[in-house]
Amino acid sequence: MEHVQAYYNDPVNNSPVYVSSNPNLSKNGTRYSYCGNTDWMEEMYKKTYPVQNYGVNISGGTKKATYYTSLGYLNQGSLLKYGNEDFKKFNIMNNINYDVNDWLHLSMKTTYNRTSLSGLNQDKTHGDNFMGGDTRPIMPVKHPDGNWAGQGNFTNFPAVLSNGSRKTDKNDFWNTVALKLTPIEGMNENMDYTFNYYAEHNKFHMKSFNEYGADGQFLQIFTWTNPNSVAESQSNDTYNAFNFFGDYEKTLGQHYFKVMLGYNQESKHTRSFSASREALIANDIPSMNAATGEKYVSNGEGSWATRSGFFRVNYTFADRYLMEFNGRYDLSSKFPKHDRSAFNPSFSVGWKLSEEAWFKSMTNSFFDELKLRGSYGSLGNQALDNGWYAYLSNYGTGQIGWIMGSNQPQAVGPGGLVSQSITWETVTQWNIGLDFNMVNSRLKGAFDYYQRRTSDILSAGKILPGVLGANEPLENAAESLTKGWEFEISWNDQLPNGIHYNIGFNLSDYQSEVTKFDNIERSLSNSYVGQKQGEIWGYETAGLFQSPDEIADAPTQDKVSGGIQLIPGDIRFADLDGNGVIDWGDNTVDNPGDKKIIGNSTPRFHYGINLGADWKGVDFSVFFQGVAKRDIMMPGLPFRNGYSSEWNVPSGYNTDYWSKDNTGALFPVPRFNGGSAIVQNQTRY
Repeated sequence: MEHVQAYYNDPVNNSPVYVSSNPNLSKNGTRYSYCGNTDWMEEMYKKTYPVQNYGVNISGGTKKATYYTSLGYLNQGSLLKYGNEDFKKFNIMNNINYDVNDWLHLSMKTTYNRTSLSGLNQDKTHGDNFMGGDTRPIMPVKHPDGNWAGQGNFTNFPAVLSNGSRKTDKNDFWNTVALKLTPIEGMNENMDYTFNYYAEHNKFHMKSFNEYGADGQFLQIFTWTNPNSVAESQSNDTYNAFNFFGDYEKTLGQHYFKVMLGYNQESKHTRSFSASREALIANDIPSMNAATGEKYVSNGEGSWATRSGFFRVNYTFADRYLMEFNGRYDLSSKFPKHDRSAFNPSFSVGWKLSEEAWFKSMTNSFFDELKLRGSYGSLGNQALDNGWYAYLSNYGTGQIGWIMGSNQPQAVGPGGLVSQSITWETVTQWNIGLDFNMVNSRLKGAFDYYQRRTSDILSAGKILPGVLGANEPLENAAESLTKGWEFEISWNDQLPNGIHYNIGFNLSDYQSEVTKFDNIERSLSNSYVGQKQGEIWGYETAGLFQSPDEIADAPTQDKVSGGIQLIPGDIRFADLDGNGVIDWGDNTVDNPGDKKIIGNSTPRFHYGINLGADWKGVDFSVFFQGVAKRDIMMPGLPFRNGYSSEWNVPSGYNTDYWSKDNTGALFPVPRFNGGSAIVQNQTRY
């Protein structure tokens, strides 16, 4: 401790390392003991980093033809002091429009984006888990002789980041060609074709580095970089989309009609390939041909396609009564042949009360516009989180986990259970709303109330017995209901001096509830009927134990405290069911033991405020947004470090812990193997 205190008081004239006189600690003089005071956040991260951004735009044309071209370049540095990380982006966009004659219009839009990211050779060498779980303030970055600190006991992130590299290059090309015909008055025919090619290349180089002890003695190669290695992967995909749709509109007296009919087809094909090899013969040459280890290769290929037909019919009478009817028929390759189709209709109606003579008379034309509206309809969702071939059971291959003879044989494993009736999720929604406009269109607003039911949600089906030996197949077996509302209001005006200003406010809220799920026991380990989205179940914290007598008189809480011997300063839980034991009962809604709903993580009451003004070409705007209510459980490792083992490093805010001189602390008394209680969902945190 005297070395730690000395370095803390005078880091200039004292070393952050020393050789302990205890041979067990110094490994007979080969290893340092650490007594430094390293701020790893300060050591690893910069305060600022450079960003260069350049852009050039060119536009022009004639009455019949116009063009617009833009070029952009971005070069962004890194917040990390180690690893030579940077990001570069080049993009070009070209847009051409040409009126061949009065009834034919052609256009083409082309974009190309290229990005290059280089730097970090490991994705998770910094961040919450590692910064809080594997850095030591007493460990310096380097030993006095210039070698990296660590000695095999701790991870030295600057060392890891400085040895090796990762580079990712992406190329993304889009081209859309469009044609528009207006053969007769009121009719438009549109056709467009889009092609996209995307390619990505990744190269990963893991360089090994040596670890040294006292006086530069070689100890070992750092475990997590041994053996060194190189890996490359290449992926590309092509996307095609074709649209053909036309519309016709006609006004006959007070009757307005508009009809639209269209067709859409999309497809995507992906390919990927990866290879890696360990044991580079030269640490600085990341080539598989310059390695002696085992070769690993893999590849993947997939595709999907959709085909759709759709229509829309609009009718308006006297600009007072409005109707719209939509429908679309979709086919998707992501489902079995007999379940690939879905038809989803929708309709909406509106009534402009402000256009009624009797309403104008009754309100003395107070409203510039007042409209009531309502809608009902459904949409299909094929972008499910289950891959592109969820209805197929795929075999798996690999080496088995034991040796037969002198070999480790290859094996083919059976695929999981699948449902043959997987199909589209369906979102059905009804909505009622009100739009108003008054005071010479200076005051505008709207209010909406809606209910949205999502049915045929993909989830685990009926719970099957454990003797089956496999997981339940995914089925369209769940359903949820969302209820919400939205409100917005704004004021726009101009002052006599020419200053125009605007003020806007919006507020919205929603809640979702599970209305169908196969969980008869209503286990808290899964969704259940009646569950509100974002529910947080946990224990009620009754403070911290202040004395041995309180511990002796309290209910037993071994199940939630990990069975440790309780001491003053440990967390105390409330015995809600009064059975003298703190536990989770059957872990069901009907018998949750001492657990209860302690909060909800769904963001409630989203709000926004817009303020703006402009005068003679000078404008100013401010935008605020936020959430009025939300409950969260603080994350485990960053917030509650220091209670599991020596591998958990407390943060600055963890210093408010219980002691005899700080009995009102936020955190319990620090102790190893005391992490079970503090990681429980509870009202205290």
